[in-house]
Amino acid sequence: MKNKEFAVAFGRNIKKLREERGWAQEDLAAAANIETTQVSRVENAKQSPTLDTILDLSTALGKYPHESLNVGVRLQLNNDFQSRKKKAKPKTKELILKLMDTDFFLSPRSVGETVKYCGKQFHIKLLNPAVSAILKELVDKKKLARTQDGTSRSFLYKKKAK
Repeated sequence: MKNKEFAVAFGRNIKKLREERGWAQEDLAAAANIETTQVSRVENAKQSPTLDTILDLSTALGKYPHESLNVGVRLQLNNDFQSRKKKAKPKTKELILKLMDTDFFLSPRSVGETVKYCGKQFHIKLLNPAVSAILKELVDKKKLARTQDGTSRSFLYKKKAK
């Protein structure tokens, strides 16, 4: 759980609301249509409830979800909205095309090798599916040849001879 203090306070609040109604955990579980153990885990901060569970518990207790979540814990909120820069997305295609201008694909290379090399060379983490799609596109454009790796079920990509 990211914020144990909040989870503990939320669990206490649910327990307090349950006890105000004179209910046992079994009664709340039945009213909320969830397992008794789940009520116990939430009340004892052993589990972070899903939104569905918060909604089920709150409505079973006759409360709106915001009321059951209002537990008096002071949270550290972000108030600096100007200085956040958008994270630059990796330019996967651009990097793969850069590799095409080098000797990298003179030897057969797997998607994994390509991703690892880009990580070392360009200090960027690329996603295997994105790299795979771009390599397939280069195969379709007849710039790379694709062969089945004999030792696994993956493909190897190599520059086509001119």
